[in-house]
Amino acid sequence: PHFRRPLFEMEEFTWSIEWEAFGDGFHYFFYTLKK
Repeated sequence: PHFRRPLFEMEEFTWSIEWEAFGDGFHYFFYTLKK
């Protein structure tokens, strides 16, 4: 969920992050992390 984005965006990690939310009512989050 959305609360993971700050963890993935921390400076000590050198990856880029893209994310999308899917679904109606109950959302599924899909993260793409690239080094």
